[in-house]
Amino acid sequence: MALQHGGERLADVQTMSECKASLILAEDFRHFVRDHQLADPLATLASSRLLEQTRIYDGSVCERLAMALLRLVEVSGDVHSFSLTREELAQHIGVGRNSVTKALTQLGPGLVRAGKDRIEVTGVDGLRKTLAAATRA
Repeated sequence: MALQHGGERLADVQTMSECKASLILAEDFRHFVRDHQLADPLATLASSRLLEQTRIYDGSVCERLAMALLRLVEVSGDVHSFSLTREELAQHIGVGRNSVTKALTQLGPGLVRAGKDRIEVTGVDGLRKTLAAATRA
């Protein structure tokens, strides 16, 4: 979005593990997008991300936590275990650590198991059902 409006990217990125990053100059990126006809898919992705950011702060803590965990599984290529603390999850969904602890207990070990520094999603389908039920309510 910043590229389209001539602005500066105003976001921070935190990784869950060590990774490599690359810098792509704006003009090179524009050429890549044009050459590969990516303008529409990128616009769709941007609007989806905005909607997701709106939803992550809407709903009960359980719903927000379920949504965040499902998104992690999705973007990690179906990995189900993450080196994350309750505090990090709490910051991500905009609640306190104790609220995340209560929500993890509510969801239960059939859906999510939480250790000191690790979160394991044990029931992806159950998390989806939790969100679907909340949407219908």
